Amino acid sequence: MNKNTVYVKVKTYLILLIFLFSFQPIISQEASATRGESPTPEKSTETQAKEEEATDWFYFRSEYAELLKKKKAGDKEINKLKDQKLALEKENKDLKEKLAVLQFDLKEVGDTKTAFQQETDLKIKILDKTIKSLTERQLVLEGRISSLNKEKSTVETKANSERTTNLSNLSNAEKEMKVLQETIANLEKEKKELSDNNKKLTEEIEKLKEENTKLASKLKESEEKYTTLLSEKGGDTVSKDTIVTLKRDTKKLQKENRDLQETILKLNQDLSERKENEIRLSQENLRLRREIDGYASKQKEELEEVLVSEIKNGEVNIQQNGKRLVINLYDKITFDSGSAKLKKSGKKALNKILSSLNKYKGQKILIEGNTDNLPIHNSKYPDNWHLSVARSIAVMKYLIKKGNVYPKDLSVVGNGPYNPLKKNNSKKNRAMNRRVDLIVTPIEYVH
Repeated sequence: MNKNTVYVKVKTYLILLIFLFSFQPIISQEASATRGESPTPEKSTETQAKEEEATDWFYFRSEYAELLKKKKAGDKEINKLKDQKLALEKENKDLKEKLAVLQFDLKEVGDTKTAFQQETDLKIKILDKTIKSLTERQLVLEGRISSLNKEKSTVETKANSERTTNLSNLSNAEKEMKVLQETIANLEKEKKELSDNNKKLTEEIEKLKEENTKLASKLKESEEKYTTLLSEKGGDTVSKDTIVTLKRDTKKLQKENRDLQETILKLNQDLSERKENEIRLSQENLRLRREIDGYASKQKEELEEVLVSEIKNGEVNIQQNGKRLVINLYDKITFDSGSAKLKKSGKKALNKILSSLNKYKGQKILIEGNTDNLPIHNSKYPDNWHLSVARSIAVMKYLIKKGNVYPKDLSVVGNGPYNPLKKNNSKKNRAMNRRVDLIVTPIEYVH
C-alpha cells in the first residue's frame, strides 16, 4: 500500500464524520419513528430543546462511540499503514541503496568488462601476431628441418661411405702391418744370413791370405834357394834338372799366388757387395721399424682422444717409450684400498682402451700390478706383492672377457712396491705408485 492510498482513506473517514454530525437531528427523528414512539405533545420550547439536546447527546454518544471505535480502528490502520509506509520507505531506501550499489557495481562491471574486452582484444591481436609469427617461424623451421634432413642424409651417406672406407683402410692397414712385420722378419733373416756369409767369407779370405803368405814365403824360399845354388856352385855346375825343378816350382808358386790374389780380390768384391746389401737391408729395416713406430704414435693419439677425461682428471697417463706404449691406470679409478675387484670406473676406462687395442693386431700386452710401500692389513692378501699380482690378474681376466684379446698375447706381473714411479715420501707420490700398467709392444719387438 502506498502513501497516496493512506491519505485517501483518512480523508474519506473525516468527511464521513462531518457528514454524520451535520444530519444528527434528522437521524434522531427517524430513529424515534423507527422505534414506534408516538409524538409527544408540544412542550415548551426550552423543555423541548433540552430533551432534544439530551436525545441528541445520547445518540451522539452512541454514534461517537461507534465513530470513535471506527476512528481507533482507522488510527490503528493508519498507524499500521504508517509503519508499513516507514517499512516501505526503509525498504525503498534500502532498495535505492542496493540499486545505487548495483548501479555502481554494474558500472564497475561494465568498466571491467570494457577493460577486459579491451585487454582481451589486445591479447587476441598480440596472439594473432604471435601465431602469425610462429606460423612463419614454423615454415622457416620446417624448411630448415627439411634442409637439415637432406644435409643429415648427405652426411650419413658420407659418414657411411667414410666408415666403409675407414674400415677398408683399417683392414688394409692391418694387412699392411702384417706385411711389414713379415717383411721385417724376412729382412732380419736375410740380414742374419748375410752376416753369417760375410763372417764365413771373411774367415775364408783370412785363410787365403794366410795361404798366400805361405806361398809367398815358399816362393821367396825357392828363389833364395835358387840364388844360393847359383852362388855356391856357379851357373855351370848347377844341374839342369835342379834348375828346371826350381823354375817349375817357382812358376807354380807364382800361379798359385796369382790365383789366390784373384780369389781374394773376388772375395773382397763379394764381401763389399754383401756389406752394401747388409747396409741396404739395415736401412730398409730401420725405415719399416720407423713406420711401425708411427703406428704406435697413432695408437697413442687415439688412446689420448678416447681417454681425454680420465687423463684430464689424473686417473690415466699414456707414454710412448720407443716402440712401446705404457698406459698407467691409477687405483683411484681401478681398485679400492686393499681390494683386487675392478671398479666400474676402471672397467669403463679399460673398455675405451680395448676399443683402440682391437684395431691393432699382433701386439703383446704386459700387465704389471704396482703398489706403494705402506704395509697391507688384509687377511686375503698377506703382502703388497700378492695384492699387485691379484690386481694384474683381475685386469687380464677382464680384457679376455670383454675384448678380442688372445690369452697367448697377455702376460701378468706383480711388482709390489718395488717399481715406483715416484719416491714413496708423500701421499701424492704414493697415489701415483698405486697403479696397473699396460705395456703394449708389437710382437716382432718382444724378443
